[in-house]
Amino acid sequence: MIVLPPGTNVGLWVRVSSDGQVRDESPAVHLARARDYADLNGWVVAEVYQLDAVSGASVIEHPEAKRMWRDVEQGRIEGLVFSAVARVGRDLIELLLIEKHLRTHGKYMISTRRGVIDTSTPEGMDSFVTDASRAQSERLELSARICAGLKTRARLGQFTASVAPYGYAKIAAGPTGRAKKLEIDPVEGPVRALMYSLFLQHRRLMTVAKILNSRGYRNRAGSEFTFAQIKRILLESSAKGVYYSNRTQGNGSTIKPESEWIAVPCPALVSVEDWERCQAILNGSQRPRRSTVYPYSGLLSCRCGKKMYVRASLDHNRDKERFPPLYKCQGCGDKIHVQKLDVAIGQLFRGFLLGGLPDSAKSEHSQIERQLQGLKTELKKTTQGLRRWAEAYEAGALDLDSFKNYRTPLIERQKNIESEIQRIEAERRTDKEQLAAQARAAEILESAAWSDLYPDEKQALLQEFVQSIVLQAETIQVQLLYTPPFLQLTEPSFAQLHTLTIQRPDRLAMPNDRRAWGYWLHKVRKERGDTARAVSRPNGFDETYMRAWEMLSQVPYPSQIPKIIKYIGFVPWVRSPYAQPTQGAAVRAAREIKGLTQVQLCEQAGIRQASLSMLEKDQGKLSDKAWGALENCLGIEVRRVFQAYLYISVKESN
Repeated sequence: MIVLPPGTNVGLWVRVSSDGQVRDESPAVHLARARDYADLNGWVVAEVYQLDAVSGASVIEHPEAKRMWRDVEQGRIEGLVFSAVARVGRDLIELLLIEKHLRTHGKYMISTRRGVIDTSTPEGMDSFVTDASRAQSERLELSARICAGLKTRARLGQFTASVAPYGYAKIAAGPTGRAKKLEIDPVEGPVRALMYSLFLQHRRLMTVAKILNSRGYRNRAGSEFTFAQIKRILLESSAKGVYYSNRTQGNGSTIKPESEWIAVPCPALVSVEDWERCQAILNGSQRPRRSTVYPYSGLLSCRCGKKMYVRASLDHNRDKERFPPLYKCQGCGDKIHVQKLDVAIGQLFRGFLLGGLPDSAKSEHSQIERQLQGLKTELKKTTQGLRRWAEAYEAGALDLDSFKNYRTPLIERQKNIESEIQRIEAERRTDKEQLAAQARAAEILESAAWSDLYPDEKQALLQEFVQSIVLQAETIQVQLLYTPPFLQLTEPSFAQLHTLTIQRPDRLAMPNDRRAWGYWLHKVRKERGDTARAVSRPNGFDETYMRAWEMLSQVPYPSQIPKIIKYIGFVPWVRSPYAQPTQGAAVRAAREIKGLTQVQLCEQAGIRQASLSMLEKDQGKLSDKAWGALENCLGIEVRRVFQAYLYISVKESN
């Protein structure tokens, strides 16, 4: 039997399953029992892990369990004391994981009933597994009995959920008062009925939320209604007079088959016909006419300063699968697909709303709070000083002139402090309103993906937080109206928080193949800052084909290669830093400068194409006669002066 010596640091684990046990002081009893056991053995209680009203089905993700996990790794405790294995948890897998973690770090599980549980021996491990299995079996059996009881009560027409739907209240029914039924709440009921009326009138969730909030209605938490809350309330069936019990399983995310639902009658708030009409709109069979088709119109502008819109001809007169609608700048011609822009903005907006404040903003918040507390302390001291001088004057210890000399600077300081406090508190109120707006928008995006929102709902969110969207060459910049709380945006360190940036989704990485003309054309064009249009038009290229060359999906015709050489100013195979000049490279360069294909050059020189192809790859040789004919067609003695091609220029090519 393992015995821990006196003075050993231990942690106490206390867990109860329900709020009723917490109210009955059951945690205090378990904690006192564990402390007495530790004191009896002379151990030092280093930590207490208290899990109130936590089900044993899953404890390993609880913050207290994670803290215990870290303390074991850091060696803060040598053992974990509990009353019984079932008090640690009631899931066999989790209990085995906790035991393995303790055993791996040389720590012990200690039961107040059985002492140290030695799982290093087969007998001890078998005993622990037996206790853990029994704990899980008891939980499953109890859960089955509770579910059976709830189903029976639901079939009897009793309300079994812990919280009543919005618009209703739970009241006692029956002689014992334990049974519950639903009745219309006098405050919430009319508000919920108004929701259905407004939704049938406007057919937009965001509009309903705005109207309710503007009229002063609030949800149960006392905050404003959001798009997501309105949608959940409208979908709930109790408003038509039927509440469905036994509808979900697990954590509520899995819907059971409709045959297993149990209908519980309750007072109706709206007619069945109105409720069904609302469901039809929400399910999309009667989708409302959209007032806004493209939510970024008016906000999106190009880097050249022009606004970007979707042209009506591009929108209505084309097949949208082959020609998807796009925003196009009428100035420089830059464009981006509507769907790609929507996905990018949705990702950026979701990260901004759900990401929370940066650490710098939190530290600034703490600094402002400390400053406000310091000002209040100074105001209190100043007020006390004024009171002391007034008492001294009334007692006759000061004459009137002395009293005025002492009192005047204190009154001036009091006014300055009060003015500064009022300014800071006004800023705090504004910041809280901004945070509330961000929280409402975040709740919307947590319940629905950005792509699932209607365009007018997207536009409402954008208008609340976004000042402008600028399409740059490689990025998209979103200028915010929302100012991060407690920050002075004139400070250089916080200036970047006012703008969000994301990579343009239509800017794909260009292929990297130095053997292709398209690679060098794109490389030089980007180095010079030229647009595709500025290069293609003067040289007689089709812009679409030129972009295809740059993406290496097509190759230019030989007749177009001299124009490419003229633009980039060199032949890559003999002039670039990556070139390895050879006779074959010189032959290819001279041929391409003249705009000839291999077939055309071979016909003029009277040589075989296979021989020329092997020569350009530096894998073959030509006879003196063939060399002479080839050099005569090219107009240069390649064998003697191919090194001169290192300096081939556009002027020479002409």
